[in-house]
Amino acid sequence: MLTPGTALWIVGVGLVIGGLVSVLRYRIALGAGLMVAGLTLGLVGTVTLD
Repeated sequence: MLTPGTALWIVGVGLVIGGLVSVLRYRIALGAGLMVAGLTLGLVGTVTLD
């Protein structure tokens, strides 16, 4: 069963991947925002992992 921290980490990874795809499609601002959000969620997920 997923802990909240693991779920946040998975969502964060998905956002980072989405951000990379956006950057590759020349949506730099959107991609950067998604990557920052994903990295933040990943960090929060890592801190709250049980």
